[in-house]
Amino acid sequence: MNPYNNQPLTHGEVGCALSHHAVWTRVRDGRWANVLVLEDEVIMPRDLLRMLEARMAELDAPWDLAYVGRKPLRRGEHRLGENTVAPRYSYWTNGYVLNKAGAEKLLSTDFLQHIIPVDEYLPLLYHSHFDSRRIK
Repeated sequence: MNPYNNQPLTHGEVGCALSHHAVWTRVRDGRWANVLVLEDEVIMPRDLLRMLEARMAELDAPWDLAYVGRKPLRRGEHRLGENTVAPRYSYWTNGYVLNKAGAEKLLSTDFLQHIIPVDEYLPLLYHSHFDSRRIK
């Protein structure tokens, strides 16, 4: 069930979640050091590389996962730099950068036994989900 709207997941949502899980596994297993994950419907700006470099330069080490695109659903996010914020609850994740430590955290739960959209899963892990009862 989708915890945002309490509707059954579509086949597309399950497939999307499994695709993300496969990427996380490859990153954790050392096949890739850092990876940019983009949804298939994302429209990439011409200056994507410059934007990524500017945002990544503002991150304090160590970092695990950084959104590249999302829809914020809560106000009051703490600004870390000109191009970055510490996210609160958001949805419509259309891109993120992930490293091995982040992949290990994403895979440290029982995600495959309780598949939910990645849009819901990421906020649950950084404790910014709209429904705090779902955080364990």
